[in-house]
Amino acid sequence: MKKVSLFLIAAVVILVSKNSFAQAYEKGDNLVTVGYGFPANGGVLLAVYKDSYVGVKKDGVSGPIYAKFEHAITNHFGMGLNFATVSMKYKYTDENDYPYITYTDKYSSFSLTARANFHFGSLDKFDPYAGVSVGYRHGEIKYGDPETDIVQDDLDFIVDFPVGFDLTAGVRYYVSYIFGIYAELGAAKSYFQGGVTFKF
Repeated sequence: MKKVSLFLIAAVVILVSKNSFAQAYEKGDNLVTVGYGFPANGGVLLAVYKDSYVGVKKDGVSGPIYAKFEHAITNHFGMGLNFATVSMKYKYTDENDYPYITYTDKYSSFSLTARANFHFGSLDKFDPYAGVSVGYRHGEIKYGDPETDIVQDDLDFIVDFPVGFDLTAGVRYYVSYIFGIYAELGAAKSYFQGGVTFKF
């Protein structure tokens, strides 16, 4: 019994030592990340509305919500998939109506992209990186009934450009060997995003 206990203690010590000094990002690691971003990008669409209507306001923003998977091909390079979704409402007045009527339209978008990340350094808790992703993007506008605020019609997004593109830089900090937090800045569905990372 004593031999078994000593063996278990030794195994735990070796495992803890290995994990304590392991590099934060290593070949073979798999990462699952979930995050939330702000502010939600919608400047192009907002500009289009402001050119056509008056009293335009962005309202009821949900997201962006990010879900990502990455596999470490080397100690400094990984590839994976990104999914992101966002929705927001635009309230405005059409001057062609009299008396003026306030409309509410809903814009929603999602993207699924392939991503490449380049990792710098070899620290045991911090993992700084930069990445670029390219893939599919879809967006649509739902036009609302001014009296009921219920959407009546679905149309493709004004900008008929189905290619999604992200370029960000960020850092992960691991609280434990398998769990960490992350933050990114750059061009995506938001300028800033943050959340949690699970490594296995």
